[in-house]
Amino acid sequence: QFGAPAELLDRTLVAAQEEIRHAQMAFTLSNEWSPEPFVLMPLKGLEFNTITLAEFANQTVTEAVEGETPAALRAALALDFVEHQGVRDYLKQVAEEERRHAELAWATLAWTCLKGNREGPAVQASAMSAVDHAALQLKACPVLKKSNLQHGILSPDLEALVCREAASLVQLLKTEMQGIDGIDDLKLFELRVQEHFEKAVTSVSRQQM
Repeated sequence: QFGAPAELLDRTLVAAQEEIRHAQMAFTLSNEWSPEPFVLMPLKGLEFNTITLAEFANQTVTEAVEGETPAALRAALALDFVEHQGVRDYLKQVAEEERRHAELAWATLAWTCLKGNREGPAVQASAMSAVDHAALQLKACPVLKKSNLQHGILSPDLEALVCREAASLVQLLKTEMQGIDGIDDLKLFELRVQEHFEKAVTSVSRQQM
């Protein structure tokens, strides 16, 4: 709809296929433990609706940046504890691919803001506000009542650690993104995103030791 570059669309299609595999692996594990089989019902809310560029930027933040950023850190940290081999295989794939999805989310948001700058400041201003809200949501980490480290479910203190690190990462990447002025800056931004994610993954592992 917005004329995104082919490379960005290709990565999005790959990510969609990877998310399908994540769901298939999760259902396989669930069926292994459940006395009754799970049935996947039709999904609602997948209809395509024409939206503005600002609305697309906000959706990218709420549906991708806010979810995928902590998901990548959560999976990487859970791998430090998990003992069940099936869950370990699942998390190993998820940790690698969710991180790529998180990086893709930031690349998509950066491209959207750059395109929006040609039309006026409204798109980036709206996106930055959404990023600030996402960081606040992550700081208000939900309290978990149960944990199961050997099966990859983090304890409340570890989940809080993930949320804090993700909130800091979101704010840091927001600052990096505000310096983008042209197409050449997008690739440099993506390299910085990768570096910051690497540091964040290392940080959560060190803090829990």
